[in-house]
Amino acid sequence: MVSPQTKDKLRKMREGDALIRKVRGEVLEWLLAIDELLNAIIAEYFVENEYRKQLFRYEVLTRDFFATRQKIGILADIEIPEGVSIRKHDRTLIRRLERLNSFRNLLVHGFPIALPEGARVWIHRRGQLKPIQINERIFEEMETLYESAFQSLSELYQRLISRTDRGRKRT
Repeated sequence: MVSPQTKDKLRKMREGDALIRKVRGEVLEWLLAIDELLNAIIAEYFVENEYRKQLFRYEVLTRDFFATRQKIGILADIEIPEGVSIRKHDRTLIRRLERLNSFRNLLVHGFPIALPEGARVWIHRRGQLKPIQINERIFEEMETLYESAFQSLSELYQRLISRTDRGRKRT
């Protein structure tokens, strides 16, 4: 017969495992959406011809040429109409994207484990294994970061499209 304490520990471990799976799945979905939006923004900025734009998105951006971190760097260096880079114009957006990408990397490359004391992802930092706590508060914080970053990227993409459309109508 299993003791109540053992049952409680097993329940906490199952809950922790479910939380890790939930957080990993959601964060990966978020970063896929952000990565696709980054591809669209970069292609819209650099390529005018629609066929070449699609080709550029697929052959250059979607393939393994650029990691998300590199795409964030490209986005940061794009100049907006005011003549300043996005990095200078909207530092918060770039920091949010970098933080989300770091969190994604932690979840993908770390070793998840659910213990009765809580869910953790173990990572290598400076030659040592370090545990990173995973809980609902952290998940909700990352979700808020994602929503605001996605909203900002969507608005930026809309501005690029409308600017491109206006430019095409003039020619």
